[in-house]
Amino acid sequence: MESITEPTITQAYSAPVAETEHMNGVDSDETELTTEQEEFSPALLFLEDFVVTSLLSAGRPLRNGELAQKAEAQGWVLNRPALREALASSKRLKNAEREWEGTWRLSRRHLPREERLRVPVEALVREFLELVGKPLPVPVIAREVAAMRNAPDSNIKEAVGTILRMARYALEVTPGVYLHEDFALVTGAPREDVLIRENQLHRDPDFEGLVEFAQIESKDPANIARELMEFTGGPLSQKVIGFFVARVQGAAFSSTKLAGVLNDRTQFQPLLNGFVILQESLPSLKDSAQEFLVEVGGKAEIVDPEALLRQRVPAKDVILPSDEALEALRALGRNGEGEPIHTAKIVLNAWDIEPDDPTLIAQIQGLNEALRRDTTNWMPFGMGRFLLLESVPADVREIPASLKPATATVRNRTTGENFDLEMDDEGFEADGAAFVHSPEWDDIGEENEAVDGRANSNFTKVPVLNHHYETGTLRIRRMDEGVWDLKSPFSHLTLHPRGDDEEPFEVWAARENGLVSGEALKQWFNENLGPSGGVAKIEREGDKLFISREPFDSRVFLTERRVEDLEGLRASAAFLSLFELLVKILGDSKAGLELPLLWANVNVVRRTSKRLLASVLSLYPAFQVKQRGQNSWVWTLENGKDDDFKKGKRRSVRE
Repeated sequence: MESITEPTITQAYSAPVAETEHMNGVDSDETELTTEQEEFSPALLFLEDFVVTSLLSAGRPLRNGELAQKAEAQGWVLNRPALREALASSKRLKNAEREWEGTWRLSRRHLPREERLRVPVEALVREFLELVGKPLPVPVIAREVAAMRNAPDSNIKEAVGTILRMARYALEVTPGVYLHEDFALVTGAPREDVLIRENQLHRDPDFEGLVEFAQIESKDPANIARELMEFTGGPLSQKVIGFFVARVQGAAFSSTKLAGVLNDRTQFQPLLNGFVILQESLPSLKDSAQEFLVEVGGKAEIVDPEALLRQRVPAKDVILPSDEALEALRALGRNGEGEPIHTAKIVLNAWDIEPDDPTLIAQIQGLNEALRRDTTNWMPFGMGRFLLLESVPADVREIPASLKPATATVRNRTTGENFDLEMDDEGFEADGAAFVHSPEWDDIGEENEAVDGRANSNFTKVPVLNHHYETGTLRIRRMDEGVWDLKSPFSHLTLHPRGDDEEPFEVWAARENGLVSGEALKQWFNENLGPSGGVAKIEREGDKLFISREPFDSRVFLTERRVEDLEGLRASAAFLSLFELLVKILGDSKAGLELPLLWANVNVVRRTSKRLLASVLSLYPAFQVKQRGQNSWVWTLENGKDDDFKKGKRRSVRE
């Protein structure tokens, strides 16, 4: 059986002496470094771990450009030719035809299927864990073992899980996550010198310096690991950390428990070959990796995709993409969760065209032209950006009709004009203008009315009126944009309820429409809010969005009974002007209503803009306003008043 042998640290990584001296925290004249110690390179360890982890995350081969995109997302620039040169001798990775692949997946592909299937699954599990040397969950291990066999097997996950639970070499560091025992400290030696020899700690480039100079004060395993790595300033092997923890804990020491502690991603980051690094040390290790790539292949060329889009070639030189390439691009767009593609980045990264390729601009221009013509599948979103229409549900792209302000054309026999006329601000009475321009009541079709309000990037509270309650939508007001922090026209988001036993649910956010929507959101409304006036609180904590119920907003709160009564007017509303609706609604309230509550009532019957509401109230003498407090104005119905305009209001009516 062909197998992949585990490389030693000295086989896998090489680095200049100066880097090792700095990592050990001692001067070169204070310690004598062996050849093996000189060859250890944390930077190369990071680069190989980056590629291996990316492959395991994707579950498939990755092109050079895809790795460059992943590096860019992590805040660093990947020199692709230098990476290929740096990892040319890697025992875990192979780069061919512009793709990176794990050697564990390739090692048996040349064998006949029958011979591959004869290899015991247990042997493949052991081989894979020995090669990678970092904690991995059962689903990932099972998927990779299936790839090593190159044969799909619906039972492979269960089989691998059973093998790992029974295998003595597999340490279950956390539930369902396993590490090969070779990367943890082997205990049981009668003396410390034997323990060092059996674990080959004397060959570790950091060990002697730590024994001589490190002052360990803590007894907690996590703190011991932290003190050791703060001393070296770089990654350490679990064996070395285990030695110092075992010194403190004695017979109570457990390699499995320590591996579980070191798998805590809030503090530590496991790397290949049993190494671990502090999370806060990752940026400096990343910088070292970039410097290492510069030494290997020179400084990476930083390409500005926007600048590439502005360059042109003659029409005769444009290179149009093939039908196969466009179909592959549609497949990529389907997985984009509403994110538009960037044509320059597609050519550079997905198609893996190098920045110095003489056909680069011709291919970018050709892709732009092809997508611009294909209006059936693609929608343009700015220069060089296109959104696959089928990746976004149709109801997300469209605004529900019931959210759009509507009017009824009913003629006023007294004036000879329509009843419902809009006025400019100077015609409004009382708090009409303040209400129309309030950022708190910003809504669909009234975007231009709202003035900038107090923005808070951490949380917002949104009163949900009946028209949003029924459609299962949340309005993204201008004052809320910092909380939602939408980076693309359409975003697929996860909301995490604060309530006990409530599961996270998916929603769509449309930046262009200013709406968050989804059936799960509508269900959450039904379970947590009333039909008008319930309040949804949206909070951002890092990359997570949380939703919770706040006390109802009395300014727009309506009981279920009141909503049912108002719904009874919907059938006749098509033939009623807003003037006539207000006569009916205010006729039910002798005490009168403030503008927000009156607006909430009207919107149950028919979606109405704030400007039209304030205009009709201010225009006709049938409606009177009284001040109840410093900022409280109440509108009432004055029976017997005619339906002519109030004196002096005609000049404020908009044409």
